[in-house]
Amino acid sequence: MEAGADDVEIVTRFTSCLAVGDIETCLSLVADDLVFSEASSLPFGGDWEGRDGLVGVLRAVGRDYRVRLDAPQVSAAGDRVLVRVSGTIAARSTGRVIPLDVVDLYDVRDGLIRRVDVFYKDTAAVAGLLDGPAAARTELMTGGVPA
Repeated sequence: MEAGADDVEIVTRFTSCLAVGDIETCLSLVADDLVFSEASSLPFGGDWEGRDGLVGVLRAVGRDYRVRLDAPQVSAAGDRVLVRVSGTIAARSTGRVIPLDVVDLYDVRDGLIRRVDVFYKDTAAVAGLLDGPAAARTELMTGGVPA
């Protein structure tokens, strides 16, 4: 089934609310069984499950990084919604900053976001912003909110 205008609108609303920190609205737009999948090589990598997982990945990213994103480009892409976003990412521990280019693929069914797959142009550069090895910074999460 092709992604339609309603799916694009849902993802546009989600990304807009995320940009301004309206997490409550974001949570209302995702399914109970959401999977938010980040590259496993990143300090916050892995599959984050459910609404608690969404909050968890946001906390995990925010703990080590400051992210500034430009307005996303949202469009239908076959049966998914594609989001292209650029900006900068800075490590809190080192202050180092690099450009950030990301493509996200969203699966939307029955009016809710079910899955988000996040693809960074350069995961090694993102992980390399931190002082220590990425694996020592954050435990791989398969769901739930980190302690």
